[in-house]
Amino acid sequence: MAYTKAYKEHIMYTFNGFCKVVIRYHTLAKLNGFQYELSVFDVIVELLQHSPQGKARKGNSRGPNDKVGHGRCTSDTVVGAIAIHYFGKRTGESCALIQCLF
Repeated sequence: MAYTKAYKEHIMYTFNGFCKVVIRYHTLAKLNGFQYELSVFDVIVELLQHSPQGKARKGNSRGPNDKVGHGRCTSDTVVGAIAIHYFGKRTGESCALIQCLF
């Protein structure tokens, strides 16, 4: 199957962005003394596979209304997916530990 140049560029930029997240994740985790398993990336990949056009918003966990399932920490964001599927957080719980990733 032949892919268009625009599609190839989209894949390249998406992959580069994902690599930057991986590098930043490991750097911040080491600096903060956190030890996460690489399975956290399975959560991100799963989210992207089920998202429209393979994209998902980053989300946020720093605001007062950013509890799991609310504000910018919903299940369709990277932060929300990690909180729910990796940390096992439930709706209404704080996403405070997640913010060190981003």
